[in-house]
Amino acid sequence: MSARVLVVDDDRLMADELFDIARDVGMEVRVAHTAAAARAVVDEDWRPHVILLDQRLDGIAAPDTGLELLPWLTQRQPEARVILVTGYATPKAVRQHGAHDYLEKGDLLGPLLRAKLGDAARLSGLAYGERERVHAAADLLARVDAAAVERDPQRKGALLEQAVRAIFQSIEGFSYVRTNVRNPLQEIDLVVRNDATDPLLAKEGSLIIVECKNWTSPAGVPEITSLEKKVTTRFGRARLGVCVSMNGYTSTAREEARANRREDILLLLLDVDDLRSWAAAPDRAAWLKDRITDEAAR
Repeated sequence: MSARVLVVDDDRLMADELFDIARDVGMEVRVAHTAAAARAVVDEDWRPHVILLDQRLDGIAAPDTGLELLPWLTQRQPEARVILVTGYATPKAVRQHGAHDYLEKGDLLGPLLRAKLGDAARLSGLAYGERERVHAAADLLARVDAAAVERDPQRKGALLEQAVRAIFQSIEGFSYVRTNVRNPLQEIDLVVRNDATDPLLAKEGSLIIVECKNWTSPAGVPEITSLEKKVTTRFGRARLGVCVSMNGYTSTAREEARANRREDILLLLLDVDDLRSWAAAPDRAAWLKDRITDEAAR
């Protein structure tokens, strides 16, 4: 996806020049000739990575309308990097008003802008990525908490499956999830398709079998034995089974999972605290790999 640049300048010739420079380096560009037009673009939820802002939007004899617009832009679009384009700014003035950088109009405008655009867009992209990561984690945590506090057993089970499915789908390579798989011999809550290219995750087979237990009592040995059987009867396509129990496990269940290990499969037993930790992790793939490694090393 191309970086997005918003040009805000009432001088149409200068705006055209800035537009051409940003477009020529491969960026998606929009132009606003007034503060009101700039607000309208941002309010469309077109989220620019870089904003090239003329300090004196209304001309040399008018107030610094660009500086008046700057606080609104930084509040409304905090991830964007604002570069003042002016013949009057100084580094002190830039810091004072909260701009990321400034450019002086003149013969070196083009080369300097080309140099600054890439760095500003990169920093903005990182900021956008962090915001999206935080929002995604908050959404996943909300799903887990909704399942944890639900009293109706049927509704609780559905919410738990939805939360677990969403966590798996947030990991690159786990692109398809089938729920409530039934045949005459077995019923499986979730089957996750594993197309991960990560070497460790790829070793876990093309399918991951997931069981979700929303009971008021801990899961026990029968549940672990059942999960193991479901993993081993997938024609060799599954090597990882994951059990999520909202109320934890009996000590004998964990002993069973480790005492009767098979070298071709691995069972992970997760409780609600594990699920919250996974949902909130900055890198959920890394979290899963750590749990796989820790369990395999026991």
